[in-house]
Amino acid sequence: MKKIILDAKQSGVPPMDFIGVKLEDWLARTADEISRWRLPSVEREISVGDVWTVSVESLSHDESPVLLMRGDCSRVDGLGHQHRRGRIIVEGNIGRHCGACMTGGLIEVHGDAGDAAGSTVGTRGVGMNGGVLRINGNAGDLAGHRMRRGQLVISGNVGDGVASWQVAGTIRVGGSVGAQVAYGMRRGTLILHRPIELPSARFTEPIELTTPFAELIGIDREQTWSVSRGDRSIGGIGEVWMTDQSSLVKIQS
Repeated sequence: MKKIILDAKQSGVPPMDFIGVKLEDWLARTADEISRWRLPSVEREISVGDVWTVSVESLSHDESPVLLMRGDCSRVDGLGHQHRRGRIIVEGNIGRHCGACMTGGLIEVHGDAGDAAGSTVGTRGVGMNGGVLRINGNAGDLAGHRMRRGQLVISGNVGDGVASWQVAGTIRVGGSVGAQVAYGMRRGTLILHRPIELPSARFTEPIELTTPFAELIGIDREQTWSVSRGDRSIGGIGEVWMTDQSSLVKIQS
C-alpha cells in the first residue's frame, strides 16, 4: 500500500474542487502522475503539482492507504467525496463538503472544516453513509445533513443545522452549536457536550439516559446525561444526548 503526501507550496492553497478525486484512483499512480492531475479551480484547471509537492511512500501490505495533506486547505472543497477505504489526514483547515457522501474509511482534519461536512452534495438525497469523519477543530453549517450511517465527531463548535434531516448514524459535538439543531431528524444520535434547550414542539422533555452503549463510545458516565427524542414534527425518533442540564443554552428553534 501507499502513503501519498501533499505538501502545500504556499501558505494558502487556492480554491480547488476535489470532488472528482478518489484515493483509490491515485494508488496506482506515481508521484509525477499525481502531480500532473488537473483539478477545477475558479477560472481554470490547476495541476496538483502547481500547488503541492507530491511524494509517495510505501506501506506494508496490511496497512491502509493514506492521503496526507499538509497546509491550509480551507478553500479546497469536496475532499473525501464518496471516500470508501483508507485514511485521509489533513494537517490544517479544509473547505466545504469534506467527507460528503463518504461510505467508509477515515477522514481526520487537524483544524477547522467548512460547511456541509459529512453531508450531501448536489442533488444527492443521502449524505454521509459510513466511515468516520473526525474534525479536531470547528465546523460550519449543515454538518451531518442527511447523514445515514457512520460517525461524525467535531471537537469544537459547529454552525447552524447540525444533524438536519439525519436518518441514522452518530454525530458528536464537543463545543457549541448554532440554530436549527437536528431539524427534521428522523433517527440516529446527536451527542452534545454543551447542553441546549431544544424546542418542545419538536423534541420530548429530556429524561435520564440509561444505555450500555455510552461506554462503547467513550461517554463519561460520571456525568449526568439526558436524552430527548424527535423531531416529533415529522414523526422522527432520533435521540439527542446531552450532559448536565443545569447550564442549558437557549437556541433558535
